[in-house]
Amino acid sequence: MDRNEMARWAFIGGLVLSVIIALVTPLHSAFLWLMILLGLYAGYEFIGEDIEHHFFLVAIGLVFFSQTLSELPSVGEPLTALLVSVSTFFGVMIVSLVVRNILGWISASKPNKHG
Repeated sequence: MDRNEMARWAFIGGLVLSVIIALVTPLHSAFLWLMILLGLYAGYEFIGEDIEHHFFLVAIGLVFFSQTLSELPSVGEPLTALLVSVSTFFGVMIVSLVVRNILGWISASKPNKHG
């Protein structure tokens, strides 16, 4: 299994885990930490530069609008919990994308030793 496929499975596993965390409470905090680790790895390895800006927009949208459905009768709370959990997972992936970009900028701007 190559790194891209492992990262794809980390993304799927983290997404499924974020849904479980939202719908099944209380869960042990180890599940949250596992979701965070999967998100860090998936964000760093799986989200390519070609879709990075789309992913940023989706994550920002989730963060801003995750609380908007809370007032719906009987389904508002579970939907809000689901959106908050998924936005947490995506937020962790955004952090790893930012770190990856910063590391790329640092390595691209190293001064030439011969000049």
